[in-house]
Amino acid sequence: MLEFIRSRAQTWVAWVVVGLIIIPFALWGIGDYATGGAEDNVATINGVDISQREFQVAFYQQEQRLRQMLGENYDATLFEDQMRKNVLEGLVSQELMVQAAKNEGLQVGAGQLATIIQGVSSFQDDGVFNRATYESALKMQGQSAAYFESRVYRDLLSQQLYSAIYDSSIITDYEIDALLKLERQKREVSYIQIPAARFIADAVISEDDIESDYSANINRYKMPEKVDVEYLELSIDALKNSVEISSAELEEAYQDQKESFAQPERRKASHILIEMPFEAAADEKQLAEEKAGDVLVRLKDGGSFDALAKEFSDDLGSAELGGDLGFFSQGDMVSGFDEKVFSMSIGEVSDLVITEFGYHIIRLDEVEKGSVPAFTEIENELLSQLKQAKAERQYYELADQLTNLVFEYPDSLDVAVDELALEINKVDGVGRNGGQGVLANPLVTQALFSNDVLNERLNSEPLEVGNDHLIVVRVSDYMPAQAKPLSAVRSEIIEWLTRQYAESEAKSLGEKLLSAVESGSELSAVEKEFTVSWVDAGLIERSSGSVNRSISQRAFELPRISADEVSAGTVSLGGDYAVVVVRSVELYDVSQIDDADRMAMRQRLAGVQGGSDYDALSSGLREAATVVVRLEE
Repeated sequence: MLEFIRSRAQTWVAWVVVGLIIIPFALWGIGDYATGGAEDNVATINGVDISQREFQVAFYQQEQRLRQMLGENYDATLFEDQMRKNVLEGLVSQELMVQAAKNEGLQVGAGQLATIIQGVSSFQDDGVFNRATYESALKMQGQSAAYFESRVYRDLLSQQLYSAIYDSSIITDYEIDALLKLERQKREVSYIQIPAARFIADAVISEDDIESDYSANINRYKMPEKVDVEYLELSIDALKNSVEISSAELEEAYQDQKESFAQPERRKASHILIEMPFEAAADEKQLAEEKAGDVLVRLKDGGSFDALAKEFSDDLGSAELGGDLGFFSQGDMVSGFDEKVFSMSIGEVSDLVITEFGYHIIRLDEVEKGSVPAFTEIENELLSQLKQAKAERQYYELADQLTNLVFEYPDSLDVAVDELALEINKVDGVGRNGGQGVLANPLVTQALFSNDVLNERLNSEPLEVGNDHLIVVRVSDYMPAQAKPLSAVRSEIIEWLTRQYAESEAKSLGEKLLSAVESGSELSAVEKEFTVSWVDAGLIERSSGSVNRSISQRAFELPRISADEVSAGTVSLGGDYAVVVVRSVELYDVSQIDDADRMAMRQRLAGVQGGSDYDALSSGLREAATVVVRLEE
């Protein structure tokens, strides 16, 4: 969630203002953040505690990021211990930075925090911040508004400290020139790419090879643990489909709500405005009134309203249209003007009407009567509203009952099924990476493999997998991770060993080619001896897209050479292998760079130096801090 705020607040994008703001926050009150205190703390930094809850939230988010990155390859047993340490160290570092920022007098105001949070599109409806949407989004993340705001606050404070360090970076022209010469030099490159496929036909895989690989790498051929799942599902959308609304209920709703659907009367008017300065003095008011009075006299003498509006009105938007303001409803216009318009008859021209803007002369042009829609016009909308309301009532009643029943009868879903008329859904073979549909939700996976549900075979608590959407899961069967039989993976092993052989042969040939080049053999002679062909890439830059990126990167890693030498090296290409030769180096003339590019380079270097200084500060703070860690191994 933090990354997603950074991307929208242009760093995302933000996390807490809380114990520091005791007055009502710009969005709402946030005084509940500091509640608690009974929970265990995982660390204390200079007297400030990091709670178990804060650690669990950060750990869970990091775990979800890894799951998304690695997919089916994610294995909690491989990552969990190190990830726990990394997450805690990250929280310690952030707390140290927040403390340093406060010590430097940096602050984040409530208004600034509110502006950032209100600007997040995921918290808006039709482009406008919506508190209910905001709280619902956080609820899906398992966070309270207060806790989330506190994290935003801390992140902003850390960002301020980083910005202060970044802004203090000093970059010299010498440093810019040195980087330009390094980055923008060109190299004349030739290379040979050796495909592993060239050697596949030569591979001979024996039975001993197959059995040896199977025994040595048994974990590679394991089927992951899986569970068979039973679950109950409850949602407002599903309930709406079964809700019935009688014609009497519809008629009653129409009578109760028809006025709210009514279209109000609208009026079309034109006006001539003689503007009066804000907080005008008495003589200024008199001048404006006299000018408006003169225009009114000319109207009464038969002057054209449209022509006089174009000539005298200070409302430039409507003056060009002859004073036309179009249609509007009662309450749309400023007080005084509004009351007058809705008391006039069509064609009537008012006397002078004074408002905060000045003196108006108003003409009523048209009246569009209000109307109450017929029942048939809003029947479908009323039906949808009634179904939604009834489904919501049922949902919250059933959700409350479901919570009680799965707790009172923790080892079965049958009682809840009978009492609430629900159906048991069954899905077999769900792994730690989740299933399909609602079973893909990380909260569900976490519950399925928890001790209570997996080992004790208890019902889960109701899990919110969407807005007004709950499920309760239980495990009906468990299949531990186990090795596949050799017969099932035989072809896989052969393919693996064949690929390993081919890649080894490609590497071996590459090393022979490199040895020949480094011993002084001409490139043409190497071609003939090993039956290969050099590719002449010509002069390339570091960012050149005409050459494989790994080859290009290796070419610029090789040492610079004298005019009568070549510099050579090898590089792996994900199975294939390549020999890279640099034949010459062309240096960049720094006098060619313009001021805009030089400024961009200066900013870039400042970012690098600022990041380095920030890391140095972090390390220094860590060494000087009193840190007590209580995280259980």
